[in-house]
Amino acid sequence: MFKKELIIVRLMAFLMVLSWVTPLCSRSAWRKKLENTPTITTQWAQGTEIKSYTITDSHIEKYPLFTIFNQAHFKQNKIPQGRLPYTANGKTEYVDSAILMELCEGLVKETTAKKRKFTHFKILQKKNFNRRHMCGLLVVKFNDYPFVVKLFIENPKSLINYWCKGFEPIFFWNMGNGAGRHVCGLTRIGNQSIIRDRLEQKPFELATINIPRKWFWEPKKNNYIKIHGTNIGMSHEACDTQLPGMYAIIADYIDIHDNTTLSQQQKGHISMALCNHLDLIIDPHANNYIFNRDATNRLHITLIDTEYFPVMVGLKKRKQFESHFEWYTYLIEKCIQDTFYQPKNIRLYSSTQHNELLFQYI
Repeated sequence: MFKKELIIVRLMAFLMVLSWVTPLCSRSAWRKKLENTPTITTQWAQGTEIKSYTITDSHIEKYPLFTIFNQAHFKQNKIPQGRLPYTANGKTEYVDSAILMELCEGLVKETTAKKRKFTHFKILQKKNFNRRHMCGLLVVKFNDYPFVVKLFIENPKSLINYWCKGFEPIFFWNMGNGAGRHVCGLTRIGNQSIIRDRLEQKPFELATINIPRKWFWEPKKNNYIKIHGTNIGMSHEACDTQLPGMYAIIADYIDIHDNTTLSQQQKGHISMALCNHLDLIIDPHANNYIFNRDATNRLHITLIDTEYFPVMVGLKKRKQFESHFEWYTYLIEKCIQDTFYQPKNIRLYSSTQHNELLFQYI
């Protein structure tokens, strides 16, 4: 997304935030809650701590909070044992995955100790990461190997305390029906397979699409968060699931220099065309796409982020967008509608809507 459009979108968002103040201040604190409002209770699945945390919210739905995590898929896609090949200085090198896993254990220890710098890693991103509450997403790169670690951390309290991780997670919770980054991160490898399958059946004509390798990893001593839901969906059923309190995605680090002559507008047009081609199952954000050309002048696009985006923003119907500006405008309007202006009784019927973009493992 280029600067002019980004400034306009930010201005729109600011003006809309100002418009929320009056209706928010006028809401009665004594207004009765609807009966049978969805409620979830969280606590550690193992250990001696039995304290639980509860939230009641009409935004919560069975999908995706109680359906996304698939233990079999998680185990099958863990980083493999043995030597992993990687390219360095134009040569193929190898590293024992046991070394990477041991370094990740060290990362967890230093993170838990609330270190601001890490011995064997460089911080790439810590947006939506709360060091004090030890929750959120931390993205780092190995100092000695071309791999990135995206470390997802939650605990029973922080999982439902979505406002402690920054501004964005508040709206993602409402739009995603109770699913935040911790849940959406679990879709990244599954969606990678979906993307490849769709492109194999229907290739994208404008470019060749490359996706870095990705694997799951979890600490040796990992605790799981037990989630119990009541009044979920129109049937007001009880639901249960468990999510890993901590897990990581280890992926190839991509350091490709843009050797194209494409303008930002052209890149935005091509990336949005790719998103439309894939029914917006990937995030259209411009930073998720790396452009370069090979020796034959064929355009290549490397996808950095492959989380199943409809889960994050609660998309249930296929849509097409001409530009990033049109996409972001729609997203802002949807966010406001889902968060503030949707009656609770209508919200409770949301789970009965047909979902054309249901996430399914293949």
